[in-house]
Amino acid sequence: TVAIARIANELIRSGQILELKDLAIDGHDLLELGYEGKEIGQMLEFLLEKVCVDGMPNTRESLLGCIDDKRDI
Repeated sequence: TVAIARIANELIRSGQILELKDLAIDGHDLLELGYEGKEIGQMLEFLLEKVCVDGMPNTRESLLGCIDDKRDI
């Protein structure tokens, strides 16, 4: 909890994203790819984690590539 707050503050200071709305793609993009309902939110959460935790670039190309990779699993 204190550690989480410290990490969140570091992310804010470094300018890294913290919210779904900050991703380079949004729900409309996922709708175009055939995602529906809860799948959209789940995929956006997954992508946010990949960017914030795993350090994946927050670019449209990178996020769409990650979606393609996940679909292939």
